[in-house]
Amino acid sequence: MDDGVALHFVCKSTRHKEKQALTELGIFDLISKAIDCIGKAASMSQQERAIFVGDWLRQAKQRLRQKERAQM
Repeated sequence: MDDGVALHFVCKSTRHKEKQALTELGIFDLISKAIDCIGKAASMSQQERAIFVGDWLRQAKQRLRQKERAQM
């Protein structure tokens, strides 16, 4: 099972209460965005995909940190 299929399965198999909890934590949106990014990354080489995913994760972490700082 590749990463895209695994993320899609996780996204679709979570129950409503779990989705709500993940949404409150900001994780569910990250998973959904990751699935979208995987579609874009499918046409890239392995090296391009690693760079793309690394950049995406770095940006997601930065947004999460900014969100945490704003709540303090």
